Amino acid sequence: MADEALAVDGRPTLSPEEQKRAALQSRFHPSILSVIDRLKDKKLSPSPDEAKFIQNGKAEIQIWLTDKSDETMHRLKELGFEVVLDPKTAKLVIGRLSIEKLTALAELKSVRYVAPQMAN
Repeated sequence: MADEALAVDGRPTLSPEEQKRAALQSRFHPSILSVIDRLKDKKLSPSPDEAKFIQNGKAEIQIWLTDKSDETMHRLKELGFEVVLDPKTAKLVIGRLSIEKLTALAELKSVRYVAPQMAN
């Protein structure tokens, strides 16, 4: 049996890198994650899905939030997020963000999930 560290509950503990990846996977749609991966590893080529939500270096995305406070909206705008649709009854915003800034969304505690806004 491999010598892996086990957490109290008996599951293997994750390295800091694995923890970071797991956090990204829980907060980003797989299509968004593939863009982030491609930006880190220039050898990867764009997936066919990218053309459905990326134009001119900007991703059109849906962001689900834990809170939709003025501070949260201000932080999104600081990243360069352009609001396209802001439904008042939901903790959701739809807009555009430079693909280089996608990873920065993971740093915002109020961001719960990010998915592409696919064009038909």
